[in-house]
Amino acid sequence: MKGVVLAGGLGSRLLPMTTVTNKHLLPIFDRPMIFFPVQTLIRSGIDEILIVTGGDHAGGFLKLLGDGRKIGARRLYYAYQEGEGGIADAMSRAEGFANGESICVILGDNVFEHDLAAQVARFEGVGCGARVLLKEVPDPERFGVAEITGNRVRRIVEKPLRPVSNLAVVGAYFGGGCAMRVLVTGGCGFIGSNFVRVALESRRDLEITVLDLLTYAGNLENLAGLLEEPRFRFIRGDIANRDTVGWAASGVDAIINFAAESHVDRSIQDAAPFIRTNVLGTQVLLEVALEYGIDRFLQVSTDEVYGALGPSGRFTEATPLAPNSPYSASKAAADLLVRAFVHTHRLPAIILRSSNAYGPYQFPEKLIPLMITNALASEPLPVYGDGQHVRDWVHVLDLCEATLQVLERGPAGSTYNIGGGNEFPNIAVVRSILEATGAPESLIRYVEDRPGHDRRYAMDHTKITRELGWVPHRDFESGLREVICWYVQHQEWVQSVRSGAYLHYYERQYGQRLSAGSATPPPVEVAG
Repeated sequence: MKGVVLAGGLGSRLLPMTTVTNKHLLPIFDRPMIFFPVQTLIRSGIDEILIVTGGDHAGGFLKLLGDGRKIGARRLYYAYQEGEGGIADAMSRAEGFANGESICVILGDNVFEHDLAAQVARFEGVGCGARVLLKEVPDPERFGVAEITGNRVRRIVEKPLRPVSNLAVVGAYFGGGCAMRVLVTGGCGFIGSNFVRVALESRRDLEITVLDLLTYAGNLENLAGLLEEPRFRFIRGDIANRDTVGWAASGVDAIINFAAESHVDRSIQDAAPFIRTNVLGTQVLLEVALEYGIDRFLQVSTDEVYGALGPSGRFTEATPLAPNSPYSASKAAADLLVRAFVHTHRLPAIILRSSNAYGPYQFPEKLIPLMITNALASEPLPVYGDGQHVRDWVHVLDLCEATLQVLERGPAGSTYNIGGGNEFPNIAVVRSILEATGAPESLIRYVEDRPGHDRRYAMDHTKITRELGWVPHRDFESGLREVICWYVQHQEWVQSVRSGAYLHYYERQYGQRLSAGSATPPPVEVAG
């Protein structure tokens, strides 16, 4: 284990204790404050220590302590912290020093009565996770106080007027040593499977369990090549089943809920599966997360919960929820459940609301894969209404990267909009697909519109850009061409999903519409 001392930027830890604290009755008074946390680590068996400091006095620590050998350390290291970055920023500067090992972090103004050898041994016995040392105090309003759920610290409240416990933090923290374990529900679906691939490839410290019922849109082939990955496991099960979810969530640190019935047309035909999966399933996940003390819960939602926009403006996180379809109503209900668990139970949950995603492995009931697969098969392309319904498109890989950033750095209780900034009428997207595939525009058939079809969606993603630095990187034109190439190169996958139940659904949804369809858009009604 390695040690880190957060020494601050004012230089006060270079001064004797009697200068910087009122603990003047202690018999030790003639040594700079920085000696005490460093010596605590050394006496605890930790002799590689990083001093994180800043300001104009950083060089004073090096001059005073040198490489640490004279005071019993194997070696002292130093890191400079610009400005007033706080503890989180200081900790980020220790990542390279830790290099995957566990660390013990001590605040530079804390004095410990005894060493931490027992706590070090206990943490190394566990081998991973994070621990914070607490002490019962008679006057918790004078300290940072831990709010506890089960055996987990939910948050630290600094000098609370009404303390929720008498457990004060003592300024020593342990962390590292193992992977974050994440339960991904709906991980065999379009967005979920792409997320699993991106996460396992880009984050070596993640272990993922996928829970998926493998309904019509959930396909284990979407995770081909991952089943032998030691950091991955798959469980077939229903998120609305409490026992199944409890088993799948055992031992995980975070839950990301991608599982959903998500097609508006199907919700119009039968809303019951949407209520069961999207509402009841989310309730079960939330209750398990609360019971198990899960560190992070991400609810993946949709822009459709906001309703429809006029010809201008964008949805922000403050836009009122106004869903217009059974699907969007079920997702809004799930979002409100998440909000209630955050407010009532202080569950550390975050809501992500995405605009229309596109990319590989998308089931061909959605606009872009439907048009691509029909164009490649020289079949008619059914376009609802006049084709002027506008959507904001985000590449699924951009969405996955946003989800990872929120998982790792998003504040609990937040809501983030995710959009691609690619607004196009549906008919423009269809024509781009025809041009890219070389199929003729004569394949277009304008068909009877779906009931209650929202005219326009557009997302303002300013908040996630400002707070987490996420921006979409893939432009729509090149992204669409890449996706078309993917479907061309994966015809076996396409044929496997465009069969059986899908064909029955397609005939039920589009059979009569295509028979009555037209090669020209319907006339625009003008109010008179």
